[in-house]
Amino acid sequence: VASQLHQTREWLQSKRVAEGTLVLGLLQEKAVEQELKEVLLAYFVLLTMGPLQESELLRAMQSELLRCFKASVKIDKRDPIYRLRRLEMVTRDDRTHTLTCVPPDVLIPRLERRC
Repeated sequence: VASQLHQTREWLQSKRVAEGTLVLGLLQEKAVEQELKEVLLAYFVLLTMGPLQESELLRAMQSELLRCFKASVKIDKRDPIYRLRRLEMVTRDDRTHTLTCVPPDVLIPRLERRC
């Protein structure tokens, strides 16, 4: 009986670890998905509205989400702008803090080289 209890406990522990790993994997996947959505939305807004200051971009992103999805969302200033810059999807005028999107015909090959 003690041996069976030990085996059952080990089996349950392995299930718990496997499920925990699955949950962490799903959370990581959702976080990456959320980051991608923010970057695509920010790029779309810049592409359609033209160069914007960082604060204007965030307001325009929120307006677009409200217009399209009736969703009011607070966007952390640093996240989408940091990612756009890190992926070299925008240029930034350091004097005016204005962001301009890199044209799609330049951006696509650039992103493909990164992959």
